[in-house]
Amino acid sequence: MCSSILSLAESFPHSLDQSIISFGSLLYKYAFKFFDTYCQQEVVGALVTHICSGNKAEVDTALDVLLELVVLNPSAMMMNAVFVKGILDYLDNISPQQIQKLFNALSTLAFGKQNEASSHIQDDMHLVIRKQLSSTVFKYKLFGIFGAVIIDGIMAADRSASSSLTQERANLSDEQCTHVTSLLQLVHSCSEQSLQASALYCDEFANLIQQEKLDPKALERVGHTICSDFQDAFVVDSCVVPEGDFPFPVKALYGLEEHNTQDGIAINLLPLLFSQDFAKDGGPVTPQESGQKLSAPLEVATIKPLGLDKQQCSQ
Repeated sequence: MCSSILSLAESFPHSLDQSIISFGSLLYKYAFKFFDTYCQQEVVGALVTHICSGNKAEVDTALDVLLELVVLNPSAMMMNAVFVKGILDYLDNISPQQIQKLFNALSTLAFGKQNEASSHIQDDMHLVIRKQLSSTVFKYKLFGIFGAVIIDGIMAADRSASSSLTQERANLSDEQCTHVTSLLQLVHSCSEQSLQASALYCDEFANLIQQEKLDPKALERVGHTICSDFQDAFVVDSCVVPEGDFPFPVKALYGLEEHNTQDGIAINLLPLLFSQDFAKDGGPVTPQESGQKLSAPLEVATIKPLGLDKQQCSQ
């Protein structure tokens, strides 16, 4: 009955009726759950076909089913991971929201605690992410940022909440922490010359931190890097007045520190804001020094999601 049920299920995602689409999704899920490995492979193949079709509703439905199968049946899906991985060759018609679902499914297969031996998928995922991050096409760089942050979220997930893991496995090893931090540093270095890419990275990573699912060791390591980058980009000594032709006087305001001292600090907002707006208006832009990071005032908003207070910024 497998082929007949799959033929029926394949027609349902094309429907305009949401209840019929949902019924088709259930057919796929139950066929994967109750039939043998051959039929499971056919189910995954049908879902991959839907995802590569380019039809938004069809792609969304198939990705939802795929992600649910990965979560509910990780060991069975691991046997079909090569088919899922093939979707990475057909990303032209996939939206940013859809690529997040796809990377969630692939990253769970490759880096989830149930599949820690899947090194070949891990290597392929790292290769794809590095290629996308280095792309000059913003869409693919965006995909790379999504993928890298999702991978780190799964790699660095706080495993202490899982009672089925021993204490040794519950905590991330130093090697795993190194992988997490090195991937984030790669994203940072590949996005620092693009304000849009840098803002997206800050936003995605801030959302990851707000979920409070990161292992404390990994969060501490990454936090040091982010705090250092923030201070380098935005924090200046309040006694040093930036040079430049600004529309009004530059001075420290609003009391960032509780005790105003001569050697206090300030957030370098006006010079950054003026240089950004001046460039938009067609004014001359000073060439960036080699390796210098582009900075935008809106990135300062990352302080709040990262949980940094005034004392930590001052330190």
